[in-house]
Amino acid sequence: MCEDSKWIERHPKILMLDVKLELNELLNRMATNELMPRLDLNAKLELDTLSLNEGSSNNYFIGLDGESSILLRKGRGISNMAKANQRALQAKRGVQGRELRQKCRAAYQVLSGYEDATGFLSSRVSAMTRLTEAAQSEFAVGAGDLIDVNVRESKEIKARIEYIENLGAAHINAVRLFAMMRLAPKSYLDALFASELSN
Repeated sequence: MCEDSKWIERHPKILMLDVKLELNELLNRMATNELMPRLDLNAKLELDTLSLNEGSSNNYFIGLDGESSILLRKGRGISNMAKANQRALQAKRGVQGRELRQKCRAAYQVLSGYEDATGFLSSRVSAMTRLTEAAQSEFAVGAGDLIDVNVRESKEIKARIEYIENLGAAHINAVRLFAMMRLAPKSYLDALFASELSN
């Protein structure tokens, strides 16, 4: 799941960098357009009341203006800066994607550790339950001590509490992983984290 690039492409940090890349591409195009020579065609018609009455049409002007910068240092500098910024943003996007994948892998390893611990604690709870039942049956036939039964029961209760706490921590970490990947509903996450913070 961590290697799937669909969730990374939809991640808000990656989307923000994509928008910055598009904006920088537009700035680069504008800087490149500033380097091109410009040609302006102007037409001007001046009419006054005397020329209208006389029927003369000698009062118009047509002009052609051309502009080409000889020294293009500023324009080239802006264009080169936009290209360098584009490369920096692409590198930052790549780093952000790798960082998200590494966080995902780390979260999966933590969940795997919780899964292993849950299996261990489950077997521990079942062993404590068998020991408690054995102590109760010894006490029932008169061979055991009530203190031994109480000690076994308290150890079984502690093992069950540890098992339940481990399950809760595993679920919270799973939800955090899904939140990082933006896969869980936001209202559910808000309710879960609010209850976690209140404890």
